[in-house]
Amino acid sequence: MKGLEGVAPLLVHSSIDRLNKAIESTGLQLPETGLWYADMPKAEVQGNIVILPPSLLGTNVIKKIPNGAIAICSGWMQVRGSRRWQSADAGFAVSDHADWQGLLSTIKATGAEQVFVTHGYTATFSKYLNEIGISARK
Repeated sequence: MKGLEGVAPLLVHSSIDRLNKAIESTGLQLPETGLWYADMPKAEVQGNIVILPPSLLGTNVIKKIPNGAIAICSGWMQVRGSRRWQSADAGFAVSDHADWQGLLSTIKATGAEQVFVTHGYTATFSKYLNEIGISARK
C-alpha cells in the first residue's frame, strides 16, 4: 500500500481494513484508506485503487468495479507464467512469507510460551523450536 500512496485514493475491503488497524496499533503508519463495499455506487469507486483479498478473485464482486484491472501481489508472481494462470493484468512479486530467521526472531520477540505451527514445514519447524526450548506443535 505504501507503494501506491499518492497514485490514487485507496479503498480497502473490510478484512483488509481490520488488518490495517491491527498493524497501525503497533505504531506503523499506513496510507489513508477508505472502506470499499460491494454495493458502493460506481461513481464513488471510479478513479480509486481498490484493494481486495485474494478470496474474491473470480467472483462477480470484481466485475462491479468500473474499468477494473486486476493486479496480484504474491511471491508466486516470480514464477514464469503465473500472471497468466492467475488471469491477472499485472503481477508484483511480493511475498507474505517470512524466512527461517524472520520466523525465529518474531517468535523470540513475542516471548510466546506455546507456538502452533500451521503452515509450511510444520514438523521440521516445530521440532526445531522444541529443541531450542520453545514449546511448539503442529
